[in-house]
Parts: sequence; C-alpha cells; structure tokens
Amino acid sequence: MRAHFASLLLLLPAVVIATGSIDNLEYPAVARRQHKHRHANARAQNQRQSINPPAAVRDDLDRRSENTIEHVAWPGYELVDKWQGDNFFDDWWFYTTSDPTHGLVTYVNQSTATALGLAYIEKNGRAVMKVDSTTDLAYGVHRNSVRITTNKAYNHGLFVLDAEKYPYGCSVWPAWWMKGPSWPNNGEIDLFEGVNLNTQNQNTAHTAANCSINPHPRNPDFIVPNSSATLGLTDCGPSATNSGCYFVDNNMHSYGAGLNAGGGGVIALEWTSEGLRIFNFPRGQVPLDLTLGIPTPELWSKTHLKSAFDSSTCNADTYFRNMSMVFDITLCGDWAGSSSVYASSGCPGNCTEQVMTGSNFVNALWEINSVKVYQKESNGWCWS
Repeated sequence: MRAHFASLLLLLPAVVIATGSIDNLEYPAVARRQHKHRHANARAQNQRQSINPPAAVRDDLDRRSENTIEHVAWPGYELVDKWQGDNFFDDWWFYTTSDPTHGLVTYVNQSTATALGLAYIEKNGRAVMKVDSTTDLAYGVHRNSVRITTNKAYNHGLFVLDAEKYPYGCSVWPAWWMKGPSWPNNGEIDLFEGVNLNTQNQNTAHTAANCSINPHPRNPDFIVPNSSATLGLTDCGPSATNSGCYFVDNNMHSYGAGLNAGGGGVIALEWTSEGLRIFNFPRGQVPLDLTLGIPTPELWSKTHLKSAFDSSTCNADTYFRNMSMVFDITLCGDWAGSSSVYASSGCPGNCTEQVMTGSNFVNALWEINSVKVYQKESNGWCWS
C-alpha cells in the first residue's frame, strides 16, 4: 500500500510542471476528502482541492489502480488550524507575567509588542516576533521580549512550523514548544530549543514521574538512527535540575547561524497514542506531500527523524494531555545564563552584561511562514 501511494507522489512533480499549479488536487482514480481549513480565529471554510493531470498521467494512475488493488483506504491528516499572514496572531494570547525560567526579559502584551515593533507581519506575509534590539540598558535591567501561547489545547495531531529565521545569539534562549496544564503533570515537549551559540537543536520532554525514553523500541517507526540524533538523558520525570529527557540533532546546522543561512526549514511533531516523533527538514529537503498539504509521515525518511518518545515506556495518552503551543525568546535564565554553560559558549563577558547592549540581539527573532495543525481523518485517501 505504501509503495503505491509513494508512486503517486512521485508523479506529482510531472503534474505540477504540466499544469503550472499545485493549488488543487483531483484524480479520476484518487479522491481526496473535503478538508475543513480552519483559521485559529474560528472562521471555518470547506474547500475541495483538485488538479486535472495530463491524459498520460491519468492513464498511468488508472492503469496502476486496475493492475494492483481495487480499494485502499489511507487514513490521512486533515488541516484543522492554520496561522499565516495577516491572521497569524489571531487566537494566541501574549504572556505578560515573570519568566518562570528566570530570564532577564519582560514579556510585553500584544499592543505594546506591536507599538515597539516586536510582533508584526512583514509585507511578504511572514510573522515576526523578536527581542528589543535597539535599546541599551543598565546592568541587570530586563529586556523586552515576546511570548505567545495558543488559546486552544490539543490532544494528538501533526504540528508543523515553517520558518525562514529562528532566534539565536549570545544569552539568547528561544523555544517552540508544547505544554499541558499543571506542569509537568500533563507534559511538555520542546520542538525547537537551544542557547547562546549552539549549532544543534535539542528536543526535550518533561513529564510526571515514571516516564522514560525507550532506547530500544520494538516499534520500528520510533527507532531514531544514530546518524540522525544522539540520545541524552532518558528519564523524563522531575529532577533537581529539571533536565528532562532529550535527543540532540546531529545536524550541525539545525540551530543558530547555519540554520538561518540555509533559509531555515520545517519542524514537525507527530503525536499519536503510539508516541511522539519529531522531524526536522532543512530548506530544500521538505517532503513533497508536506509541501502540498497532504502530509504522510509514514513515508518520511528516517534521516529527518530527530527524536521519538515511544509509548511503551511513556504512555503518550497518560503523560501528554491538553497541550498548547508556545513561542518565546528569553535571555540568560536557568540554561543560557548558567555560569558553566555561558562560560563554555564562546560568548564574551558574562550573560547579564550581554543583555545590556541592544545590537547584540539583531538575530533574536522568529520569521515565520506558517504554523499548521493537522489531525487524523476518519477516512483518508481512497483508491478505487
């Protein structure tokens, strides 16, 4: 079944070239269910996507259908929420209380962030969130920054971030993450995170007690290749340092200047009852099915699988519940500002001194194309 679906995907570039469009998809032998595309501002609309491929492609698809199987149901993903362009900041709330990680930041509300140029939409449609990079401060004074959280909480889904620029820099500690209420009892999963001049992304989970990463999962879908990422701590539960359990991406350009020089990329979390898997795709290596809005993680290369939290030793339905998405950029704090971490980072002076100068933070920003959430359809692709 996978082979036949993969064959279909291999034909799509020819279809795109011949038709000049990938806006709509429809085949005589392949029917896509109507997808309900819902912006986070609760405006719902139903839209059928269709393409009429050239006759040669139609004939080939019909022939494959006739010569292989009569009917296949492929449980696909339905786009349920999308933040993009002018509507990006709809249905997020701006966090304004003190930073729980003890960073040297003041998180501002939406009106202040807009007025100060810390949260806005560029003419090209990308959403920007950033740290103040124009003001010089006295020693120890907190710098203005932005942290936003979705109003909506989720259980299961495929969560996809496409960004051209990810924050980095000395004293900078950004994260794109998900968290449940009553931390850590309902889980936290960090999808993009690093500090200072790191060059490798880290995926960390924080949970209640008795959850761990299985280093040898029986389910092959949860085996992370040694060439792809390195397993760190395996105990995800509470500890004195709250380190959690984590994988470190082996791609030396998965965080920092190298990531942005390559045009950023796409990060995707698949969260099911079987567990949580995180994929990282540099720009130019994003799967065609994901680009077309018909994501099929079963077909994605293990080269891009960067972490896997298997339910065999940490039940995903028990330890991860009602999680919301969060973007933030803090400065210094418990990780980036740790004396040993900062001293080994290659950054000058000490972390608090670094925060004083505004121009140190020109790279402390998110530049986001889109955030999308997909959830499983009861019926996906049908081949008949």
